[in-house]
Amino acid sequence: MSKKSVAVLAATGMVGQRYVSMLSDHPLFEVTTVTGHESAGKRYREALKSRGDFRISE
Repeated sequence: MSKKSVAVLAATGMVGQRYVSMLSDHPLFEVTTVTGHESAGKRYREALKSRGDFRISE
């Protein structure tokens, strides 16, 4: 079965970061888009407020 593409809104906040973390290894979903109002124009890794122990593809 192919993975469903998902977007995480407010992904640079604490809750959004947790959602990205949980979805990064999920067998049914693939995070393809992340948004963050205050971090517009930045790469996701640069916009993070805290470091998580999860993978982020470039």
